[in-house]
Amino acid sequence: MKQRNNLDTNKWEIEVFCTGTKNRNNGCNNRLLVSKNDIFIQSESKRSLLPFTYMTICPLCGKITRIPEEKLPYQIRKELIYKYLGI
Repeated sequence: MKQRNNLDTNKWEIEVFCTGTKNRNNGCNNRLLVSKNDIFIQSESKRSLLPFTYMTICPLCGKITRIPEEKLPYQIRKELIYKYLGI
């Protein structure tokens, strides 16, 4: 049986491009190196949590950029949701 690789969430990072969001002005298109501490959840209500999106703020232009859920490992998503809910 293979052992599952444990993800070190403290060292995890992802590259994204500052695109802004649909409802706002376009971002600056710079490449950003984002850690889990740079990501926040934006939701209509903490009560239902759904629908929600993972977001980050570009340090260069200040625009908010969406991070697709499928680009985030399960453990990172779980930690972000717990943090958002205050668990």
